[in-house]
Formats: sequence, structure tokens, C-alpha cells
Amino acid sequence: MATQTEQSTENSGGVVGTLGLKGDVFLAQLVNFLIILFVLWRWAYKPIVAMLEAREKRIAEGLANADAAGVRLKDIEKEHAAALGAARVEAAAFLQDAHKLAEDKRAETLEKARAEVNKLVADARKNIADERVEAEKQLKKEITALVVSTAELVLKDKIDAKTDASLAEKTLKKAKKK
Repeated sequence: MATQTEQSTENSGGVVGTLGLKGDVFLAQLVNFLIILFVLWRWAYKPIVAMLEAREKRIAEGLANADAAGVRLKDIEKEHAAALGAARVEAAAFLQDAHKLAEDKRAETLEKARAEVNKLVADARKNIADERVEAEKQLKKEITALVVSTAELVLKDKIDAKTDASLAEKTLKKAKKK
């Protein structure tokens, strides 16, 4: 059985009384709860929500930046590959031009060398021909002088076999000395 105080509380409080709550205490607790709720809402919940929203925004920006960086990286890789390909093509063209230039220079140098060799050969042949002509002239002069000296000797002396042999020997000796 319920005690008298419990019954009076039940009769005087109605529904709140049946739950075992006192109205004035309940009202004070409700006011305290609302004050604490307001204080938490004002100085704790709003800053925490603002901080979470700012963090969510930073994360979203970071993800967007990472996506943009990924796209830019792919673009840079494509540009790099294109530039590398262009550099390879340019290097190949440069090498081809260098080989062509070297081949042209070699052919030009070879042609100059051949022309100079041909000139030297022609000059040498001309010199040889000139020396031959000069040697022939010299030989003719010597033969003429020899014939003249032989004729002088023959005309000075009476010709007989002994004189003829002696003249031939003298002439040969003179020819050997010269």
C-alpha cells in the first residue's frame, strides 16, 4: 500500500504525479535544461558545426585540387611526351642534316684533293716534258760539238787507219769526260 504522502502527491499532481514527479522540481529542471541547451547551442554546437563545415569545405577543396592536379599532371605528361617526341624528331633531322653536310664537305674536300693531284701530275708531266726537251737540246748540242770536234780532227790530220782509230779513241774519251 501506498503511504499517505504518496497518495496526496498522486491526487494533487495528476499525470505528473502518477509518474512520481514534483511539478516545481520538474519545472526547475526543465528551465535548467533549457538554459544548458541554449548555452551549448550558442557556444558549443554552433562553433563545432561551423568547424565541421569548414573542415568539410577544406576536404572538398582538397579533393577538387587533387583532381585538378591529377588532370594537370596528365596534361603535363602529354605535353612532356609531345615535347620529347618533337625533340627526337628535331634531333633526327639535325643528325641527318649533319650527316649530309659532312658528306658534302667530304665530297668537296675529295674533289679539291683530286683536282690538286691532277694539277700536280700535269705540272710534273709538263716539267718532265720540258726537261726532256731541254735534255734533247743539250744532247744535240753535245753531239754537234762532238761531230764538229771530230770533223776538225779529221780535217787536220791525214786520215789513215791508225789515225782513224786514234781519233775514235780521242772522241770517245772526250765524250766520256763531258
